[in-house]
Amino acid sequence: MLKKRLLREKIWYQGQFSEEGTRDLVKMFDFLARQPVPTEFEAWCKRIGWNLSGHGRPYPDCGKTLYRGCENVRAHPQGKVFGRIFRRTCMRKQCPVCYESWALAEAERSLIRFVSYFYGYQYVERLILKVKTETWKAQRRVFHKRLQMKLELLLHRRRQEKIIHWVISPPQDIDIRALGYARARTEAYLHARNVGFKGGCMVFHPFRLRCRKCKSRIDDYSKICLSCGSRRFEWYPSPHWHAVGLGWISHEGVGVQYKRSGWVVRNLGVRKNVFWTMGYLLSHAGVFNDPNPCKILSRKRKFHVTTWFGILAYSKLSVPKIGSFPERCPYCQHFLKPLDYVGLDRPPPEYDVEDSLNNEFLADRRLWSVHYAEKRVDFGV
Repeated sequence: MLKKRLLREKIWYQGQFSEEGTRDLVKMFDFLARQPVPTEFEAWCKRIGWNLSGHGRPYPDCGKTLYRGCENVRAHPQGKVFGRIFRRTCMRKQCPVCYESWALAEAERSLIRFVSYFYGYQYVERLILKVKTETWKAQRRVFHKRLQMKLELLLHRRRQEKIIHWVISPPQDIDIRALGYARARTEAYLHARNVGFKGGCMVFHPFRLRCRKCKSRIDDYSKICLSCGSRRFEWYPSPHWHAVGLGWISHEGVGVQYKRSGWVVRNLGVRKNVFWTMGYLLSHAGVFNDPNPCKILSRKRKFHVTTWFGILAYSKLSVPKIGSFPERCPYCQHFLKPLDYVGLDRPPPEYDVEDSLNNEFLADRRLWSVHYAEKRVDFGV
């Protein structure tokens, strides 16, 4: 029985993190990014300071194809240079090119926090070190993917407490400007705890999707309007919070809460995959850019996209950090360095989005040289 259960778990978490599942999430990112904000709401966005993630300005080198590798050709097959292809990412939530990487990294940190609550700080710290040891020859993305799979499997094994997804909707005339938002978020924490939410992560969404044709609201994960069958959507202002964490909803408490304050709390059920849920929520989360910064102090107000409260609050739980993962050559264990392509007779290899294994190569040493001209900060994934 134990072997069968372990086999089912292995099949489950490999299916959850398959290449098809990753591509489906990327397609969802692209789908949400294509939905426009009507012109009549753009002025509203600038006035209150809220916008969607991925709706800022990229850096000039965001998404640029770069190379890293090792020139220790004596230890390599056929005396060739070993290289890896990657894309430069700034890891900013505002960047339209790199916000997917930011969202997935934030979702990974959320997984670590949940597992740390259930299994303890030291257990997760040892797990991170173990995965680093297992994947030291591989690309950085392989390390992150394996770590996510193991963390998700640990949450899947928890039978006593499961991770729940809630939606907390305030009265739509609520003030979400700089000063009003902090009070509204504190009130959202209070209403969530009053109906049985013990603690977790809160993500603010200033917009919802609606059909352009019939103006019906579109539910999460939907790509077609159930009222008229249209596939053309748009964003419209509708502030609400998504909460992912522990607890169970009290229907009586929800009714009493709504009569007293007008706040609506809905339970969307147990999450089968917490990582994908967090990634999806962060793909269209609210990003605040203060339209009226303090002139005296010369600074802008800032709000975190994800905040933790209750039994998983910052003051109640210590969480280990992943730290750095310097990539090494699989043949000689030397650290990889930035490479420049110096060949003239043919173009350099291109980054393969579909298959990450194609992003490694062995090439003639005359075509590549180590980049020493400047110190370059490497955030490649």
